[in-house]
Amino acid sequence: IVDDKVVGCGGFGDKDNTGEISLAWGLIHRDYHKMNYGRSLLKYRLSEIDRIYPKQPVFIDTTQFSYGFFEKYGFEVLKITPDHYAVGMHRYDMVRRNVSLGI
Repeated sequence: IVDDKVVGCGGFGDKDNTGEISLAWGLIHRDYHKMNYGRSLLKYRLSEIDRIYPKQPVFIDTTQFSYGFFEKYGFEVLKITPDHYAVGMHRYDMVRRNVSLGI
């Protein structure tokens, strides 16, 4: 929250009660991009995951527009599915292996 405005949100959880921990819907309002809010939100979520689910791999699916951001924080691409979300919107399945980055 900045100046009483919600500028971002995001979550994580056990996907479909399978034991697979995944990030969900990390979003920052476009007016607040490139101001480290996305970085802070991701760091917070990963630190909570590391605390609650120590040494568990963390999964995410994202697009070609965001995968590079996640690579900076230890995620690696597992699979790319062209046009998964819509024509020209490719799905990137990614994982951060079972190590805490200490971030």
